[in-house]
Order: sequence, then structure tokens, then C-alpha cells
Amino acid sequence: MTATLNEQLARLGTDVIDFYQLHSLPEDPRLFEELYELRRVGKVRFVGVSLYGANDIDYVIDHTSLDGVQLRFSLLDPDPFLRRVARLRQSGLGVLIRSTLKEGFLTGKFKRDATFPATDDQRHAWSAAQIAATVDEVERFRFLEGEARSMVRAAVAYPLSFPEVSTVLLGAKTAAQAESNFGEIPGARLSTASLRRVLALQDELDLGDRRSLRSLAKRVLGRF
Repeated sequence: MTATLNEQLARLGTDVIDFYQLHSLPEDPRLFEELYELRRVGKVRFVGVSLYGANDIDYVIDHTSLDGVQLRFSLLDPDPFLRRVARLRQSGLGVLIRSTLKEGFLTGKFKRDATFPATDDQRHAWSAAQIAATVDEVERFRFLEGEARSMVRAAVAYPLSFPEVSTVLLGAKTAAQAESNFGEIPGARLSTASLRRVLALQDELDLGDRRSLRSLAKRVLGRF
């Protein structure tokens, strides 16, 4: 990892990388020590890891000295973030959010009969039933367009409405997308009323890693 970082620094033409993270939790915990050393000598300022489940969050908080984590979090995927929001708040970790647009479905542009013929598109493996069901779920959140002005802005405003979230990771394939992502979306937040309605709808649709969000919703809504 140190050799790789040195090559990256040379290619980037810089002496330090602001945030350096692992793609997933390593099987060998010595990699954490290597990350800490890179931070200690000043080649990186902060270190982190991309996580996939609630237990991963627990492990990082309980057993590492990382600065930040990356998690999936969206209107359709409230967990593992909501399952561990209290621990994340107490930990002080930076939280980077990925997959906010749910493979593009939360842009609202896909119909129930959408297909993805390109074999290098991960949605290519989705069944017609899965695509249709996901589009139906997205449609239930259309009410947010009235406040946020678009489904894209609503989808990104959702995680940004939580103070535990540091930033949302967004890609851009066109200049127009870049102007939207980095010009119109920053500062977007949902109202308390909308957040309550979102939580109720997630509970109704049985989204997340457990059978019900009801008890969690009551605990989280006490903060709004």
C-alpha cells in the first residue's frame, strides 16, 4: 500500500492526499497500521474505509483509529446508516455517502419497462420484476419534488439532512450534470415534515435491513 501511494503521489504531482481510504475492511488488520503510519508521516491527512453493513461500522468504531467511513445511504436504502446513526454521531467519524441515487433510479427518469442491455452495466443483471419494483418504490417518493424541485435534488438532500453526514459522493458524465451536482445541490435539505413522511414511507415499504423501522423512526424523529 505504501508503494502504491508513493506512485499515486508522483502521478498526481502532490506531496499529500487529503483523504485516503480502503475499498473495504481488510482481512489483515496490519493494513490499518500501515494507514496510520502514512498519516503519521504526513503523506495523507485523513484515513478511512468503505463499509457495507452495521457490523462493519461497529468494528471501525470499536477497534480502529480511522478518521472517516464511506456508506451507502438513500431513500430506498436507509440502512446501515440509520441503524447506527447514534453511534456515528458519538464517534465523530467523517461520513461519506455513496449510492444516493440507487443506480440512477432515484433520478426518476426510468420507467417500469426499462432495460440495461450493456453487459458492463451492473443493472444488466437485474430482473424485469426487480426493475419494475424499484421504479414503483421511487414513485412513492415523488411528493418530495414539490419541496426539492427535482427527484435528484430530493434524493441527495435526504442524506444531507442528517448532521452526521459529511458529504455525498456524486458522479457526473456531462457538464450539465456537473453544474447540477456542484451548483444546485449543495445546501439542499429536506424539511422536518418531509423527513417524517420519508421515515413513515420507508417503514410502510419495509425498506432497510430489518422488518420494521417504526421503533427506530420514533428514536430518530426525537431529534427533528
